[in-house]
Amino acid sequence: KVLLNEEETMYERYAALFALRNNGGRGAVDAIIASLGAKSALLRHE
Repeated sequence: KVLLNEEETMYERYAALFALRNNGGRGAVDAIIASLGAKSALLRHE
């Protein structure tokens, strides 16, 4: 939820992204894929 919430700070969103990456699993992969549609160019870049 944090990763996709554009009202969260960029720091919190990156922390969520890296936590998902570190945890792995199908749910993490799905969340990271969903973030590719984010409006943030910086987040899409990562």
